[in-house]
Amino acid sequence: MTSATNRTERLAKALKESRPDFTLHNARVFARSIIEAPEDAFGAKPLTYLPQDQSQSHMQRSNAVTPGNKEKDDRPADPASLTSRAADRAWNRLPHAATRPQLPENQTRQTAIESWPTTKFALGVDAKGDQASWSPAATHALAVIGQYTTGKTTLAQSLLDQARALGWIALHATVGPDETNNPRDNPGLLVSSPPFTVRKGSGTNTTGYNIVVEFAHRLLRHRRASRTSRTQPLPSSNIPLTDLGGTDVPVLIVLDEVDLILSYFKGSPGDQHWIMNAINEILTLGRELRVHIVLVANPRRRDWLLPGILADNIGSVVLAGQPDRETVRLLSRREAEFSLDLRGHCGRMALVQRQVNDAGDDVSEVSPFQAYIGGAKLSAVPGQYPRLALVTGQDPQAEKISFSVLNKLPDVLLDRQVGDRWEPDPEHRHLDLWGTDQLTTSTESGQT
Repeated sequence: MTSATNRTERLAKALKESRPDFTLHNARVFARSIIEAPEDAFGAKPLTYLPQDQSQSHMQRSNAVTPGNKEKDDRPADPASLTSRAADRAWNRLPHAATRPQLPENQTRQTAIESWPTTKFALGVDAKGDQASWSPAATHALAVIGQYTTGKTTLAQSLLDQARALGWIALHATVGPDETNNPRDNPGLLVSSPPFTVRKGSGTNTTGYNIVVEFAHRLLRHRRASRTSRTQPLPSSNIPLTDLGGTDVPVLIVLDEVDLILSYFKGSPGDQHWIMNAINEILTLGRELRVHIVLVANPRRRDWLLPGILADNIGSVVLAGQPDRETVRLLSRREAEFSLDLRGHCGRMALVQRQVNDAGDDVSEVSPFQAYIGGAKLSAVPGQYPRLALVTGQDPQAEKISFSVLNKLPDVLLDRQVGDRWEPDPEHRHLDLWGTDQLTTSTESGQT
């Protein structure tokens, strides 16, 4: 038993090293299934492998070994058969895993302003070995649609990391405790939802997520006001948000699992109106103000967003995993444009660029790719931007605060300017949702 356990742990460790998206539990289950399989379970099956010639982008498949037939065992694979199978299964040309290459990092906000028109965020690698990317300046919004375990959240996190590394301002909201980002440890992140935003049991507290949306909306309104020569702060805001780095600094807002949040608002039409209004304004006005948004959603909850916002205001869509027929219909009237197979392992995706051709028809350019899974952590210049908070006057984790109330609450900076950088302000420590005291209090209340 000890020997079997050691083999399982060694194989699980190897799986974790090669596939960072694997949890330790899943790696152990996978390892045990291989170790406990019969001896001939894998030896007689076709094996798929990458060619030694790296210039060949397609996958090759060898003939199955036939037990008891030595002549056929030694016979090389049929080249014609290999070519035919590779052509028939174009999706097999994608690599099984792709690690994100080293990208530009530690960029200043001035560099971010100057490079914005040509900035491209890396998504993954296509069948030709070229990098698939999203250009925010060309299509200011991106939707990432996929089921659970397709890698969509990992992709969104990669976009967030790239934005911070390039000197952008970033805001991030999520309901997943494993995907949260502490702004104190992630330079460039103005505000994020804490890991205890959504609570099970008697009620669901979405206040932390809502605060991120509220700040995104305020930042957009401040920028718009500055373009119309309004110098006074908007109602309920004490912070000159346009002065955080200048109105030309690009902004990336990532709203993860936005469909799940909106599903919580089914019984609160007022809250649903506030968040939909904020998202619509960002989608409508974001391009000219350099405020970009990434919406991550599950296609099973299509009623909330896809028919309206997705159909009209988002020109770039990433399909994570095999899309269902209804999603395809919403994206294009020509279903033939989506004749692709994204089934298989985590990370198979397709970038859909939607545009109008010369004849005035809506067309979609669909480009399959393998999303980057893992990669070197990107560094961002610390202290360029301050963190933000709302003065709630109550514990936002103990009580659910509606958007109508959040919209009227004053805001403060959690950091103060020291020299040429921002550092934590002890005076406002009690307002930090990521503070040690807040985290400890919330954890204790969740256990009782």
